[in-house]
Amino acid sequence: MKSIGNVLLREGKTNEAIAQYVAANKMAPEDWEVHARLAQVLAAGPDTAAGIEHYREALRLKPDWPETLNNLAWLLARHPNPAFRDGAEAVRLAERACALTGRKRVLYLGTLAAAYAEAGKFPEAVATAQEARDLAAATGQKELAALNEKLRQLYQAGKPFREGAE
Repeated sequence: MKSIGNVLLREGKTNEAIAQYVAANKMAPEDWEVHARLAQVLAAGPDTAAGIEHYREALRLKPDWPETLNNLAWLLARHPNPAFRDGAEAVRLAERACALTGRKRVLYLGTLAAAYAEAGKFPEAVATAQEARDLAAATGQKELAALNEKLRQLYQAGKPFREGAE
């Protein structure tokens, strides 16, 4: 059912994918990947609170999975609804994801920068966004380099990033 959910999601059939993931979750409640996939789909729109719960459960089951750490940190750092933001937790999660990947993933560094900004740690946010920009430029990811430079400037101005706020 997990595989069917993945296929349905790729086809843009979100509701059907959610139904498959829910069914898979009932059959295998200890499957961290089902929780992570369900979290991703739910947090993207239909039920952010439930998405956060599934991310947390996925991390309880597999605490050192960088992608899940990063995804939850990103959600907690930049969500437009303040009820879902938690800068301190976002920093903890993003720092762990970056540590596990040797600070070699541009997206994870970008998440860490956003988390620092949400937590009011703007000097760290600026430095980390610059690190993400430099890594993106060094690896030929021009669009990510430009985005991280734009975010660095936002953090330099003492403002956190909010999804959909541009």
